[in-house]
Amino acid sequence: MERTRNPLGAWDRTPPLNDAMDLGTIQPTILAWRSGMIEILCRTKQEVIAEAWSGDGGKIWITN
Repeated sequence: MERTRNPLGAWDRTPPLNDAMDLGTIQPTILAWRSGMIEILCRTKQEVIAEAWSGDGGKIWITN
């Protein structure tokens, strides 16, 4: 995942959320919850939906 506070400024990249050969996630959809949590939902090459959560604005992601 990549994030920025200023689209014209610097971008930060997180470490990979999974092994590309394992899940092969694509097309993340980002959901921002009122609690402050961010959730992403992604399609996988296994044709299921994978999710990850961040409670710090997208710096660190927790996958299931």
